[in-house]
Amino acid sequence: MKTCYILPTLFGLVFGGSAMAQSTEYMIEDCKNSSQIFFQDFEARTEAKYEGQRTDGTHAVNGTIYLENRSAYFSCSYNAKGDTLVEFFAEGKPWPDFVKGRGSPYMGRSNADKAKDDSFETVCGVMAGGQDHSYRCEVVDHYKDGTKTSTTLRFPDQTLKMVWKPCKHVELHFEGMAAKTVRYSNAEGEVDFVFEDKTYYYLFR
Repeated sequence: MKTCYILPTLFGLVFGGSAMAQSTEYMIEDCKNSSQIFFQDFEARTEAKYEGQRTDGTHAVNGTIYLENRSAYFSCSYNAKGDTLVEFFAEGKPWPDFVKGRGSPYMGRSNADKAKDDSFETVCGVMAGGQDHSYRCEVVDHYKDGTKTSTTLRFPDQTLKMVWKPCKHVELHFEGMAAKTVRYSNAEGEVDFVFEDKTYYYLFR
């Protein structure tokens, strides 16, 4: 991921588009642009879809951004007129300060911050034979130059290292086993993949 910096005036163009046509196409493009600003990757491919108007009058747009070695889900909510972004959701939570134009959490990180690991506890599990075996696990995301390159997932009885690849593929390194690359999916805060007829998953933040 390339590190970029945005002047404050750009947020006014992205989020304050009342002078533009309040169309479905506008909300889709604005949401895609917002995702690139949030993740500070202006060359990343993005996809977004208008999901309709909610009962409270707000409009929903959901999408995916394809970063250097992973993809990330995001969603945008617009006011009833469709001309103002009122909520941006990514990485498992809303970002109200970003919507208010106060910058991206990826903006201005020092090299030391970019190299740090991010660890947290979560729910993980294995689905086999129609049964769901869930556990409390530790997840450690490893970063290089601000980009997540690999993840260590510590189950109660084993440790799995995952090396993120383009196009929603991940290289799995189970202890004592040869590495294998499989396709993964990530939606609604959950990563899952199939290995040896078993579905592994964990909740991310």
